[in-house]
Amino acid sequence: MKSTALSRDLPSPDMEAMNRLISALQDQAFTLAYYVLSDEDKAEMAAQEGIQQVWREFRRKRAPRVSKFEPSGRAQILAAVLRVCARTKTRRDGAPRQGTVSSAEGLHAGLVSLAFEERAVLVLVDVLKLDYAEAAAVIGRRAQAVRKSLAQARQHLCEAIRTHTE
Repeated sequence: MKSTALSRDLPSPDMEAMNRLISALQDQAFTLAYYVLSDEDKAEMAAQEGIQQVWREFRRKRAPRVSKFEPSGRAQILAAVLRVCARTKTRRDGAPRQGTVSSAEGLHAGLVSLAFEERAVLVLVDVLKLDYAEAAAVIGRRAQAVRKSLAQARQHLCEAIRTHTE
């Protein structure tokens, strides 16, 4: 089942729907954190911490006086993971190496050379396949800003790959 369909289950505080949503998004949360941080251990911790923050918020809002969680559970989970990533020191090891560099190494070097927001937008749209509106909800910006950041990210990534593979 798609995560967007699951997030529609959330308007009434439903623990089962939240559990299904978290289960469906664990891989996406890790993928986002890994591409942004370039470190598997840090990515795992960031994904777990972000999911836990959303879970705690969900439990807190579950009180009878609160009738809704949030309109997009997927966006909220990915935004929490991204906030944790922003607090985590990122590894910047995109310096060119001596000798020949494979295209995979060039891609990795290009990704880590991107600015944090560019890297995040690139992963959200091109890897996780979020539309501009949902990516905008995750990073807390307008869809137009997402389009602009994505275009810049793609341009910078192409330039970095060219530089590292030449």
